[in-house]
Amino acid sequence: MTTRVTIQALGPLFAADPTIPYWANVRAMLEGMAAEGEAEVISGLRSGEGTRAPLSDGSRVSEHIAGRVAALSGKQWYQHAVVSPDKSGMSAPEAIALYAAASRIETETHVFKKTATRLRASRAVQMAELTKGLT
Repeated sequence: MTTRVTIQALGPLFAADPTIPYWANVRAMLEGMAAEGEAEVISGLRSGEGTRAPLSDGSRVSEHIAGRVAALSGKQWYQHAVVSPDKSGMSAPEAIALYAAASRIETETHVFKKTATRLRASRAVQMAELTKGLT
């Protein structure tokens, strides 16, 4: 007696492209969340920029924000997205000034915390949508 097993690729997880593995879909979702978080944090930082002094090089903190899904060492993450100040191309004193300014702004406005809270809530909904129909 031979048993034949078939798998049907149905549901929203497979709607776009059934050949893409599950983790590729998760990664695409996280990249979208990182980009959305980056845009939201930049918008929040720009709203009060006129009242704050620029950095020593004349730039603003909002010009140095990056959303990412990889560690600074280059290792890819599969379950995390981060929005943080990006010190790429800066000297050590400039990077220290950037992080100090970002920390002070966060203490005053909580723009990073508010964005993270909102994205965490939406992540749960998106993961539920991503896995709907999988049993």
